[in-house]
Amino acid sequence: MLYPLVVDLDGSIISTDMLHESALRAFRHHPLGLFRIPLWLFKGKAALKRILASRAEFDPELLPYNQELLISLMQPKPMTERWCYVPIAIP
Repeated sequence: MLYPLVVDLDGSIISTDMLHESALRAFRHHPLGLFRIPLWLFKGKAALKRILASRAEFDPELLPYNQELLISLMQPKPMTERWCYVPIAIP
């Protein structure tokens, strides 16, 4: 039986966390938003992620990818055909 290969984005495919990346990008454009983090976090971590994602422009080409892992994932695996899933939490 073949199982899908599931690879986490944060700390694996990229060397940072998408929450941190989103925060840096959001505050680059809205520096005073830094003082609102405690209020947003009071609504929950999912709400914080959603708010940051809505305030930041996202360009996947600018993420710090783990090139060695990406190359390894793209190498053909003998006698298997696997889909690679990348779960993320930011909407």
